[in-house]
Amino acid sequence: MNINPFILVRENSLEKKSIDVTMDNSIYIQIQRSRLVITKLKDEIIKKLELFYKAEKDGVILEIKRNIYNDKIHKVNLNIELFHGKETTPVYVSLSAYLGKYQELESLEHEAENRYNRQLNKFRQSMIKLLIDKEEILSGLLMINPDIYYKLEAYINTPLDLHKSKNRKLESTLYKFISRAVLKTSPFLSITNVGMAKAQTNTKNSTHHENFSKHISLNYTFLYRLAFYYLINSNLFLRTIDFYLPPYSIRQEEGSFYISFLSRKDLPTNNKLYLPSENLGELKIPAILADLFESKDMDNNLTFEDFMGAFDHKISEENMYQIIRKYVNIGLLIPAVGFDEGSSELLLRDIKNTSQKYLVKDDFEKLNQFLTDIAEVSKKISLNDKYEAKHLLHRELAAVLLELEHETGITFPANSVFYEDGIIDEEQFIDQEKLDQSYIDFKRLQAFSLIFDANIRLQYEMGTKLYEHSRGQEMDIDSDFFSILFAVSKEMIPYWEDITYMKPAAETEEIRILDHLKVSFIQELRALCLGSSQKEIDIKVLIDKYINQIPEKIIKNADVTSSYFVQFNGDNIIVNSAYDGHEKFKARFMNYFTSYLSNDDKYLTFSEDYYDTQNYYEFTESFGFNGNVKKMKLKRECYTIGVGTKRFLPDAERLLTKVEDFKIKIDKENKKFRLIDMDKQTVKICFRGSLVPTSMPGYISVLLQLFSSGSMLFKFSELLEQDVMPRITYGKIVLNRQRIRLNSIGEQLKRRDGESSYQYYRRINMYFLESNLKKEFFIIAKRDFQFNDSYLRDFKPLYIDIANPIALRILEKEIISKSEMEIFNNFYIEEYLSNEGDYAKEYDIEVYKKEGEGIGEQLASL
Repeated sequence: MNINPFILVRENSLEKKSIDVTMDNSIYIQIQRSRLVITKLKDEIIKKLELFYKAEKDGVILEIKRNIYNDKIHKVNLNIELFHGKETTPVYVSLSAYLGKYQELESLEHEAENRYNRQLNKFRQSMIKLLIDKEEILSGLLMINPDIYYKLEAYINTPLDLHKSKNRKLESTLYKFISRAVLKTSPFLSITNVGMAKAQTNTKNSTHHENFSKHISLNYTFLYRLAFYYLINSNLFLRTIDFYLPPYSIRQEEGSFYISFLSRKDLPTNNKLYLPSENLGELKIPAILADLFESKDMDNNLTFEDFMGAFDHKISEENMYQIIRKYVNIGLLIPAVGFDEGSSELLLRDIKNTSQKYLVKDDFEKLNQFLTDIAEVSKKISLNDKYEAKHLLHRELAAVLLELEHETGITFPANSVFYEDGIIDEEQFIDQEKLDQSYIDFKRLQAFSLIFDANIRLQYEMGTKLYEHSRGQEMDIDSDFFSILFAVSKEMIPYWEDITYMKPAAETEEIRILDHLKVSFIQELRALCLGSSQKEIDIKVLIDKYINQIPEKIIKNADVTSSYFVQFNGDNIIVNSAYDGHEKFKARFMNYFTSYLSNDDKYLTFSEDYYDTQNYYEFTESFGFNGNVKKMKLKRECYTIGVGTKRFLPDAERLLTKVEDFKIKIDKENKKFRLIDMDKQTVKICFRGSLVPTSMPGYISVLLQLFSSGSMLFKFSELLEQDVMPRITYGKIVLNRQRIRLNSIGEQLKRRDGESSYQYYRRINMYFLESNLKKEFFIIAKRDFQFNDSYLRDFKPLYIDIANPIALRILEKEIISKSEMEIFNNFYIEEYLSNEGDYAKEYDIEVYKKEGEGIGEQLASL
């Protein structure tokens, strides 16, 4: 089977019951029934009073009728005294029964409100107990916000009946963090630990392991920002180091020279990426610099002496330092220095060793002291298990960072200085039988993903355009290639922005075929689900129908690798996400499993079969993001001119191949984009790191998309044009959970004028009971790239149990009260559906298909 044997498991350390609210809502059913009885009695007694009034013409009877009609029960209690001595009359008997039922309802209402208040206090107390018992929760909260310590202390140590509004303000943060710690499987500290799972028969997937090790890594962006501050401000560095130019062009206009260049600059507010800002810069330059630049290629180095010589040494060295420093800061010059990124420790050591060569003694000692202090305090924070001690260490770290800010102007939040991973010590296992049973389905879904895949379209469109340009001949990666690459990628942007997009009058045959299949599938899916009363719809037959319509040559020409993040629940496999593979989401954790990756026969066979036989080159720039860093790399590595620092490492010439040295060859038959090496072999490029393409430099992002397919970055329910969307399955695989568009029930969820917290709670819980809606769900947002709103884009799934008074308050205040905004059309209630077992657990299973293989051939070999 074409499954990467390196399977990661992500498991939470808090039990699901940590946020379970075992509230008996049966009282609301009693209230509901009581109201129905009262309504029936009310109708009956009003009719009797009307008849009695017609017979007796007694004004008191008319008054009683009006009071009952208007639900003025206190007045009815006074009116009934007028029947003294007539207690046997039918009217009096009906009135007594009616008032008795009303008293029962009032008693139920009173008991329900008491239960609400008890439940509210109970959950508050359970949160306090959880904070006291679980140091990792407090530690996690400190990592998110080191300044939260005193608020936490006040919340924990103040008796509940003395809590004030400022204490209550913390409850939203506490609830969201605890629910995240219980249910969300994204790796975070020791809240969600990561381990390695091996396939084995007769294995229960729900086994939980308590033992884990903590590992920290200093933030690479922080280290780069600090190192280059000192280097760029060092005259010795500027005098000694070589410089390179980014991609550029020079034009002359009215006797003046202007250079346009691809600029990468740093953004102090971005704590994950170094030099994340990429744009086209333009600068007026002297003619002598224009001559100097044009005398060089992007492969040729520039030195301080080159600049001085260009000006015939008529400019002072100090002024030249200022000019070069300015050019470096705006991205026109790239210093030829790189560091070993194999691990945080290696990077730290290399920065120190390199800086010592280029800094004067005082500056080096300052940099060295900052790096040493920050590394030591960060390690102490991670290793210390006591919350109080962590708080004091966070203050120590904050003091170092404040001193750093005063010295350099660099501001960096203390909670972003280092990353911490919890790694499960014991080897875990995944049921081999479940893998075997699901493999065929995953392979077929992988083939189906091509119908919606934007990358495969980019590959064919690039091939078509380049074939036309080169007339079938080999071509270089030159300015013509870049012009076509960026023009085509711009043209293809709508495919990434809108999953339903269809290119009008597409010239490329393969795109026309895939677009037709996509649009036709969406139409059939909508017809299948529209008006259906089923809460679950299996679309296996529909998907298989469309898989069979994909031309075999498109499937064979595709190199597809898919990373399925799944949870097991009985016979069902729940797909939480389906990304493209290439071990992107495993890369961050590879350093913890080097022994396995270096020695395991199955993994080595996989790596050779998939990467080596297909002549894969790995692009290994980290861009300062820790999720891209690992010691274990493929046998072949590559780099590009103008982007990144790998080419400046001492052994770069021996280890790295320049992408621009490859040739481009487009086959006449299939028009598929191809890179060719010096041995005339097809080359592929991959990036094994978890940085999303949109965060990469544009050239790299588009280049990598030419070699990557297999993700399904959409939800099938998002293809439907209806408010209530069923659970969608492919056999036993759950593709999408059931969804309800939030706006469709938004009016019901809004708080009404004068409604108390209890009254709101009671009404919403009764509404969910009456509407047969599950009380547990997630609020999720559709990440629509066309809707450029940071709130929508950054919104994290929010777990809600409407039986939990605090959860309901958060839902009402943070979501429902804002639901009049147009953006909230893209919010949904999604059913709560998790793995079996007491702890949330998710597996990263990677399935691949090499180019040249047909899906039928793979399945036939089973």
